[in-house]
Amino acid sequence: EGVLDTSAPIWVRNVEFAPNATEATIRAHASVLVSGVYYLIFSSCDFDTGDVLISGNTVWANPYGFLPGELYPFLPFFGTMCIAYLVLAFVWGILCLKHRPVLLPLQSHIGGVLLLGLLETGVWYLDYQSFNGGGIRGVAPVVCGVLVSSCKKTVSRLLVLSVCLGYGVVRPA
Repeated sequence: EGVLDTSAPIWVRNVEFAPNATEATIRAHASVLVSGVYYLIFSSCDFDTGDVLISGNTVWANPYGFLPGELYPFLPFFGTMCIAYLVLAFVWGILCLKHRPVLLPLQSHIGGVLLLGLLETGVWYLDYQSFNGGGIRGVAPVVCGVLVSSCKKTVSRLLVLSVCLGYGVVRPA
């Protein structure tokens, strides 16, 4: 237990078995004060023990939560993007209501893309927030996020294609 000595290349914890016991428990906690790559290796060095089955759980947490360092910047990014999409969708909705009589169908579809973007960033933010808080990443939020992202990209590309073809750009006389 305690602070991990990073100057020593190996941190050894011995597991003592009671006489005639087949199970032993070890609880170890080490605070890592220096960033870097660390390896967790289990080894049975006593040849007299025969076959050894090692099972258990390891928990690796950072000071800011369970997200790995390369994923942590996504948490504030998707939170900020979700708020930005919310504000943009609100302003777009107000302007669409104000100009409803002269609204083109294309503009309604743009509002749909904004709502899909809001849903996408919200799902990814909740996924990363859940992963950071509990340490377990669920499959359902990832699948939902990927599906919503794909739908948003598809609809936005179809809108670009329809504008390039001239659909909905001008109102017929």
